Amino acid sequence: MELNKWNVREYELTDEEGEKAYILYRPMTQGWRAKHLEVSLRLQKAIGKVQGGAALVEDPESLSEEQIEELVESHAEAMRSLINFQREMLLDLVTGCRELTIDGESPSPETLVDALVTLEGPAADLVRHIVQEGSVSAEEGKD
Repeated sequence: MELNKWNVREYELTDEEGEKAYILYRPMTQGWRAKHLEVSLRLQKAIGKVQGGAALVEDPESLSEEQIEELVESHAEAMRSLINFQREMLLDLVTGCRELTIDGESPSPETLVDALVTLEGPAADLVRHIVQEGSVSAEEGKD
C-alpha cells in the first residue's frame, strides 16, 4: 500500500472531444475551509461595494474619481485574494493527475496547478468541487 495515495480523490475533466482526464487531490481541511470562508466574505463585501456604488450613480459625475478608484481597487484586491487562495489551496491539495499532459508530458502538481489557474475556469470548477464535496448538506446534518 502506498501511504501517499491514502484518501486521494479524483476530479474528472472532459474536453470538447469527450476525452477524459483526472486530477488527483486530497479532501479539503478545516483550515482551508476557514480560509475559503474568509476569502468569500471579502469578495462578497467588495462586490457589494461596487454594486452599491453603481446603484448610486445616476449621472457619471456623481462619484469622484477617487471614489471610483477605491471601488475598483477594492474589487481588484478581492479578486487577487481569490486567485491567490485558489492557487495556494490547489498547490496544497492536488497530488497529481492521470491521462492528462502538458506539451506531451505528465505535469508535476505545481505545473498542473499553474496551468489550471491560468485557465481560470478549470481551477474555479475544481475548487468549487472540492469545497462542495467537503460541505455537509442539510440531509447529512444533525437531526
